[in-house]
Amino acid sequence: GMTTDGKNLIFTDSTHIIRFVDPETFQTVKSLPVFRENGAPLMQINELEWIKGELWANIWHSEEPEILGKPNYIVRIDPNTGKILGWVNLDGISPDDVKADPENTMNGIAYDEKNERIFVTGKRWKNLYEIKLK
Repeated sequence: GMTTDGKNLIFTDSTHIIRFVDPETFQTVKSLPVFRENGAPLMQINELEWIKGELWANIWHSEEPEILGKPNYIVRIDPNTGKILGWVNLDGISPDDVKADPENTMNGIAYDEKNERIFVTGKRWKNLYEIKLK
């Protein structure tokens, strides 16, 4: 996954490390480890999106017990500390797509900053969903 904070490019490689990279030199400016609440590394950090000063990321195959054990979750991460700020539970958002093929896991987050809208989709999903947090 990749996004930007307006200054750096921000990358993940599906581990628990997020890298901030200078877009001119491609040198790593900062490496940010992310750990679960139980202290274990949060693996499979995938698609990234910068939303109101936070990093949002889907967790690739979060439904697998060794990953998270909960399907279709987005994690909200503090970009300064790597601390988990919260979770967005999207379990059941696209049941027909997931039933059709287990590889059809959530895999996309987009933010429309001008209109403050958040969109999500998945691998080979038929629909794009706009979500709102309560």
